[in-house]
Amino acid sequence: DADVLCHIVDASGETNREGVADGAGGDPLEDIQWVREELHYWIFGNLRHKWDAIRRTPQKLLRMFTGYHCKDGLVWAALQRAGLDPRDLNAVREWGSHDVHRLVAHFLRLRVPLLLVLNKKDHPQATVPIGP
Repeated sequence: DADVLCHIVDASGETNREGVADGAGGDPLEDIQWVREELHYWIFGNLRHKWDAIRRTPQKLLRMFTGYHCKDGLVWAALQRAGLDPRDLNAVREWGSHDVHRLVAHFLRLRVPLLLVLNKKDHPQATVPIGP
């Protein structure tokens, strides 16, 4: 259980996904995107696996997130941010996959903030932009 996920990224692009400096290197922005997608599809897959049960008993949706060590209030906040009404969980029966993806995206932003640690950012070939 963690409050934040620290993702150490080779901002110079010198290493591949396995962290090996092989001459070909990699794209740090793709690495960041890959981690975000992996987390998203992990949770989305867990929900999809239980979706029939959630549709039968919509209140189970809130309990699906307890395995990620959060309280109902956080799930309610994610629902609200996703534009879904947490007071009407019966609407779950009508949700499409885009609604579930939206919920997961907002849940992740609230529950698993991603802190990027840009290793080798001082190298001249670093490709990850940092704004003011």
